[in-house]
Amino acid sequence: MTSWMGFRSFLALLGRESWKSESWIWDFRKEQIMKTEKQPLKKFFNSFVPLALTLSLAVSSLSLNGCSVISFADLATSGRESKQKSLNERVTKFHRELYWNKGTGYLEYIEDSKRQDLARQFRQIHEIEKFVDLDIREVRLHEDDSDLADVEVKVRSYKKASLMVTERFEKETWAYYRTRGGWFLTGREISASSDPQ
Repeated sequence: MTSWMGFRSFLALLGRESWKSESWIWDFRKEQIMKTEKQPLKKFFNSFVPLALTLSLAVSSLSLNGCSVISFADLATSGRESKQKSLNERVTKFHRELYWNKGTGYLEYIEDSKRQDLARQFRQIHEIEKFVDLDIREVRLHEDDSDLADVEVKVRSYKKASLMVTERFEKETWAYYRTRGGWFLTGREISASSDPQ
């Protein structure tokens, strides 16, 4: 409807005498149809040619560099190493946010289904004590499942009422979610003793 109205407006601008000729109208309309028929083909070539060029360059560069076949064991090891590296980064950022307690930035590191419960625990901790030190002692991927990890943290803090520094160990469980793009805290256990267990 809109294109027809635009066409009629265009003809009205030309004046009544010039658009009465049917052959002129047919030529103009045929030209419009030809333009729209070429659009899908043009879109296809605009998207296909850069992709084909990129793929051909990638294949030729691999063959020129003498690329060798990578074994599945190498891929598994590199995947495990990259997971370990990203876990270390996430754990460090989480504990930095938790230590400084400037808002709720640490909540983005907690898995969705556990967020409410763990947020309540951390709020209670922040109300009664102040962290002196959060020492990440060990970050370890599970041997049988590299999507799970255990983190041991030595927590030194003081109760706001007494100002006496206490020490405890916490064991955190972290899980890797591919769809969400990283590691998230899924649970924590507090040890009452000052010795790691």
